[in-house]
Amino acid sequence: MIIKVFIFTLLIMPIALSGVSILHILFRKNEQIIVHTKENELKFVSVLVPAFNEESNIANKINNILSLDYPKNKLEIIIGSDGSTDNTVAICQRFASKFDNVIYIEEKRGGKANIINKLVTRAKGEYVLITDADTLIMNKDALKIAQSLNKDFVSAKLSYPKNTYWNLDYAIRSFESKFNRLLTSNGAFMFLKKEFFEPLPKYIIADDLFIPLTVLIKKGKSVLSEQIYCSTEDETLTFPKYFNKRARVIKGGLQTSFLLFRKLLINDFLSTIFLLSHKILRWFFLLLLFLNIFIFFGLKYFLLSVLFIFLLLIIKKTRYFLIDMIIPFFLIIDIAKLKNRDHSGWNTERH
Repeated sequence: MIIKVFIFTLLIMPIALSGVSILHILFRKNEQIIVHTKENELKFVSVLVPAFNEESNIANKINNILSLDYPKNKLEIIIGSDGSTDNTVAICQRFASKFDNVIYIEEKRGGKANIINKLVTRAKGEYVLITDADTLIMNKDALKIAQSLNKDFVSAKLSYPKNTYWNLDYAIRSFESKFNRLLTSNGAFMFLKKEFFEPLPKYIIADDLFIPLTVLIKKGKSVLSEQIYCSTEDETLTFPKYFNKRARVIKGGLQTSFLLFRKLLINDFLSTIFLLSHKILRWFFLLLLFLNIFIFFGLKYFLLSVLFIFLLLIIKKTRYFLIDMIIPFFLIIDIAKLKNRDHSGWNTERH
């Protein structure tokens, strides 16, 4: 009986904790922004662009940053090429020769985490903005808005096509932000005080989870701006490719969560609860559900439940929503290896 009660509790916890998104919808308030207007109030900002074979995007990216409404004498743009084999470096050289505040560095192939570390070390700004090469910042005053929030980490929204999954996920992020405890960002816009940056381990996949979590561990304030929007390519993937991409994202999320969970628990209990709810328990909810069905109702109903989920996966409108809960079944045998494995590749999936 004790074991059954314990497992039943594991089932109820994700449902109870997911209530934060409902609370957010009920009690949501508009974000109040006071944008800096005096130039002498603005701090020096370093915009950092890690890049690997981005010849088709890098020129648009640099022009996009140059078009931002921010004093040019308080802004530097540093592009880091991670062993690019196309024309990325040549394009960066042309911009660097034309604009004094555009700099590029070229490194041997070492992975995204490595090039981000190099860029932050090179940066002179009190604030740094880490932003992917294949994204664009939609607000001309984005840097002013981010700085005016007076937080230690600021993320932005992505202009995804609206769907239930992303609406729910951003509702949860907005709720976390009300407590200054945004857990995860996206590669399009990671704006933070340089002093709060923690060097990324070379094997880290989810840099956009590692960076805000380490800010929280250092007692920093992490938020999502409701005013700043970024755009990215609307990539259409087949289901197998989408599955592989999400598997990598979830694997990276588990890797970072396990790596930082103890430190987060010691330093910020509320952020730990949010991490369990938003990430870990969501990924393992279906596994816990099946386990409960098997224990309380037996093998027959367990197999019926598996069949029902299989049928939902056939339906296009439900398969993508369920995929984040299906993937952990395939990853669970590999969890013990997540911490120290070298994943030096590039993760372009937006969270």
